[in-house]
Amino acid sequence: MVARGRTRLPERSRDMVRDPVDEYESRQTPEAQCARDADKREMLLQAVEYRDIGVLRVEGRIESHARASGPKPASASRRPRSSCRP
Repeated sequence: MVARGRTRLPERSRDMVRDPVDEYESRQTPEAQCARDADKREMLLQAVEYRDIGVLRVEGRIESHARASGPKPASASRRPRSSCRP
């Protein structure tokens, strides 16, 4: 997703951001998973703020997030909902 934007950067800058962006996009490390979880929550908070000021078209995004983060059946993975730990 970010690869297109990186091609527009000067080579030195592109090399500097390549590894962190690849790590984030691969979601293979706890830090990358935590960052992804934080991004999802930030988008949800923004959607709720928009809804609260009268923007109605965000309702589907809020409902989708609620379904994705809701209670899981007992057979689901025991991994915590968030990879971020205090």
